[in-house]
Amino acid sequence: MTLTEIIQIANDAYPDAFLGEYFDFDKGERIPGGFGDSLAMFIVNEIVETYEPNLSDAEQLGEASRVIECGRDDLQGVLHALERAQGEAEEPDPV
Repeated sequence: MTLTEIIQIANDAYPDAFLGEYFDFDKGERIPGGFGDSLAMFIVNEIVETYEPNLSDAEQLGEASRVIECGRDDLQGVLHALERAQGEAEEPDPV
């Protein structure tokens, strides 16, 4: 499986197919810079940086899934911390 095929799978699932702002599907490479959606950029970067052409299709997809799951876990940790802080900020100050 090519890198382009893996990015295309992710792009098909991403809102507005925005991964194309960060990946050139014709050239099969990352677009330097890009703009507008840092989460889309993160997804492209993680998949590109961990792509190994010598792996089987299943191994490549597994690795792409693994790095996206790690990102999801990191985002969930940040979200939970922000929600806790919001809850604490909404509590009335003790008199």
